[in-house]
Amino acid sequence: MRGLLLVACIVAGMNALAQGGAYDRAPEFPGGNAALDKYLREKLVYPPKASEQKIEGRVLLGLIIDKKGKVTSVNVIKHAHALLDSEAVRVARTMPRWKPAQKGKTNIMAPVSVPIVFRLDATRPQK
Repeated sequence: MRGLLLVACIVAGMNALAQGGAYDRAPEFPGGNAALDKYLREKLVYPPKASEQKIEGRVLLGLIIDKKGKVTSVNVIKHAHALLDSEAVRVARTMPRWKPAQKGKTNIMAPVSVPIVFRLDATRPQK
C-alpha cells in the first residue's frame, strides 16, 4: 500500500490577533496555498511503520511565521499518531520563508494552522 497525503492550508483567520492587534495581510507560503500543497506532497513521506500498521489520521500543525517569514515554531495542535505527527513536524521545519503577515506596511509575526491528512490508498503500489 502507498500512503496518500491530503494537504490543506488554513491561514489562522484574517482577523486573527498577532502582536496585540489584527493584521491586514495574513502570512502566505511562496506561491500561495497551491504551492504549499505541492511542497508538502513532494516532501512528506508516509512513515513505513505507519503504512505497515495501516495507521491513518489528521495532524493539525500550528506554525509561527516571524517578521522575516521564517517558520520559528512548529507545534502539533491535534495529534493523529506519533509517527504521523513526527513526519508532519519534520517537513514543516524545512519550509522555505513565507511572506510575513503585515499590519499596515510593517511585517509582523503571526500564526498559521496547517492540517495534514495521512490516508492509505490500497490502489497504488508502494515506492
